[in-house]
Amino acid sequence: MKPRKKIESDDANKVIDKELLEEVIKIEFEKLSSERMKLPKKPEAIASTGYNFHLKLIKVSRCTLVIVFAFSIYSFFGLFLAMPGELIMSILTIIVALAAEILVLLEVLKGAGKGIETEYSQGEIRFAFRTFNFIPSINSLTKLLFFIGSGFISIIIGFSGIYLELCRQGLNNFTGKLSGISAVYFSLLSFATVGFADILPSSILAKAAVSAEIFTSLFSTTVILAATISWVVTDARQRQEEFMKKHENTVKQREEFLRQAGLGTIEDLDNIMNEAKKRIAQKNKIS
Repeated sequence: MKPRKKIESDDANKVIDKELLEEVIKIEFEKLSSERMKLPKKPEAIASTGYNFHLKLIKVSRCTLVIVFAFSIYSFFGLFLAMPGELIMSILTIIVALAAEILVLLEVLKGAGKGIETEYSQGEIRFAFRTFNFIPSINSLTKLLFFIGSGFISIIIGFSGIYLELCRQGLNNFTGKLSGISAVYFSLLSFATVGFADILPSSILAKAAVSAEIFTSLFSTTVILAATISWVVTDARQRQEEFMKKHENTVKQREEFLRQAGLGTIEDLDNIMNEAKKRIAQKNKIS
């Protein structure tokens, strides 16, 4: 029977048996994988705390959207019915719609939303850990596109009311008489900065209104593109951070489990194994 190879440790002044070391490591890892010491899959929530970020901005933004819907409905019915204050209501609809789009952009850029800090306990050892999740006020791309689309439609309806009111005041403002449907059609073409020359502004006032819609369209498109790009980038970064936090919490759970089980930390085990491998390699090289 061949004698076992032994390695001298300068730090601890002990003799490490190679085969015994491998056997001990094997036993310890079998302990970790045993059902008796295995952590449950689902942790138990102990306490939860909520934090609001830019709550006033969220409230103002939602109130503005409600006002936009109300003004848009009034302006839309004014295209087909003779309603008082149609011109003023159309102008207000455009202004409030632009304000709503800017507020949506600020929500995305400032990170408005709600943060939830939750404390968990897990396993027989009752190891507690905390997680922090951020829920943005605009938490889905569908919701963002809905707000954006509402602003677009409100602006188009608002300018439709202005064109129709100009046509009602004087037939020389446009080349032809506008109805409710044709006013929406012309406003949509102007907002998209295209035209088929079937309806043209003929007066200075009408041309100024069309020019104002074109500039509004460019400004609104810029705001919406900035909001969409910012939301997509923020959402991707948040998903990555959540993945990293989840991985970090898993590592902390395992280290706490090892520490309370009297086996040291994962880093300690790694250091032991690396040192053992280093000593073994040095011994074999000398031999």
